[in-house]
Amino acid sequence: ITRLCLSKSNISRGFTQALIHASQEHRSLTHLELYQNQIHVDDISQLQALHEKDTLLHLIISNKPREHSVQDKVKDGQKSSTYSL
Repeated sequence: ITRLCLSKSNISRGFTQALIHASQEHRSLTHLELYQNQIHVDDISQLQALHEKDTLLHLIISNKPREHSVQDKVKDGQKSSTYSL
């Protein structure tokens, strides 16, 4: 998996650790978008750290629905990261 988009999910710590491993160790996951998900705060921090190190090239974590986040992103001219929790 190189790109993954999840909406309205309860994301377990184990699943998040698998995503982190895929991005960090295998360099396979490069784009991750999470909309209206339940995810542990420590896992969010780890994902943000991967994004800041350019291991995870594209990261969006938002409490807004995907449709609203995409509209806001286009309107604001944002590129890669959104952390609006």
